[in-house]
Amino acid sequence: MLKLAVFDWNGTLIDDLPIAYESVVAIFSSFNLPSPTLAQYRNEITVDFMKFYRAHGMHKSVPPEQLNAIRRRYLEDHWRKPKLHPNSKEALMICKNVLGINVAIVSGEIAQVLEKRLDDFQLRPFIDHVTGSAYDKEE
Repeated sequence: MLKLAVFDWNGTLIDDLPIAYESVVAIFSSFNLPSPTLAQYRNEITVDFMKFYRAHGMHKSVPPEQLNAIRRRYLEDHWRKPKLHPNSKEALMICKNVLGINVAIVSGEIAQVLEKRLDDFQLRPFIDHVTGSAYDKEE
């Protein structure tokens, strides 16, 4: 019997590829560096995002917190752009209210950004546990 449903956030529950890539462009622009292509972003970005930035010319002295601050500002300024994938909210509701199982979201998304979006989309009633900024999702 199922006891827990665990969902990823980016690209799974929310269709955020365009805004995620735009935030990458904003980061590279703020350092006057050429941005990787959308295809490069899709193929190369991982939870260990600093490898991606370093591979595309970001100096090693730039800390992840500085990149995350730029990304967080960009996402906050454009948060209305991404929409939930069709049936995302319904899937969470069914898990919680119909199947009676616990629901968790584990995401590499910046924790504060994730928490805000869950509130914006009114998903809180269907979620028991949230872990954002998860750099080791297996853990």
